[in-house]
Amino acid sequence: MSHDPKKKAVESIPYRASEELFQALFEQTIDGIFIADQHGRYVEANRRSCEMLGYTREEILNLSWPDLIPAKDLARYYRQLDVLRAGKTLLEECSLRRKDGRLLPVEISTQILADGHFLGIVRDITERRKTTKALQESQALLSQAEEVARSGTFDWDLMTNTAKWSPGMHRLFEIPVEQFNGDPATVLSVVHPDDVNKLAQTLQDIIREKKAESHIEYRIVPPSGTTRHIWAQGTLVLDENEVVTRMIGVCHDITERKRAEEVLQKSHEELRVFFSQTIDGC
Repeated sequence: MSHDPKKKAVESIPYRASEELFQALFEQTIDGIFIADQHGRYVEANRRSCEMLGYTREEILNLSWPDLIPAKDLARYYRQLDVLRAGKTLLEECSLRRKDGRLLPVEISTQILADGHFLGIVRDITERRKTTKALQESQALLSQAEEVARSGTFDWDLMTNTAKWSPGMHRLFEIPVEQFNGDPATVLSVVHPDDVNKLAQTLQDIIREKKAESHIEYRIVPPSGTTRHIWAQGTLVLDENEVVTRMIGVCHDITERKRAEEVLQKSHEELRVFFSQTIDGC
């Protein structure tokens, strides 16, 4: 073993560099990092974790899991400790209690270190929750609008030949979400027998000719047995090589309009016959 102080100092450089790098990453990461002992007492916390919860580092080191994690979330966490002890990482969404009492929605990735301590990496998901809520509200509004307008939207991926339907499409075609596997042929299964070939051929022509926008009318006979008239409009999406990759569009239930047109046409015909007979009788 060397007793040369200079040599020992040189040999310690890689260790110090590694330690300094770890400390820099520990403090500068955008996520909060907590380390707790086997009893759930916090023994380390980085700057970001303090900012997230409004505590100083010294205050956090005097706390334990029950101080920051609400009872409901903590009970669920305890039930999954076996997952951690098996050497796996546990990823959970829960809440942490801030110093001011407010609950902060977070995503926590937890694992057990070699010395038995718990390492928790915490991400603030407040904005994610807001975005998710806004999206859900938007989808609910779209669903209501589709119901009022008797319409639905679709997104047909031609590369995978799978389609996504909005709630309105499921209502129009009377096909529950759990029974729809994304197969576009599902549409043809409820199309009126006299319109199947016309619809299939029109779709082929639209894709082959790369028509930017197109529309078609056809009839469907959904499970209820009531014939409906559908007016569909689609827009093609092409990639950089001018290959058609998707078709997105909307389907409208125009049954009431078609019935009104038929009534109007019948009235016109009756008037035409009436006037023809009147003139002939003069």
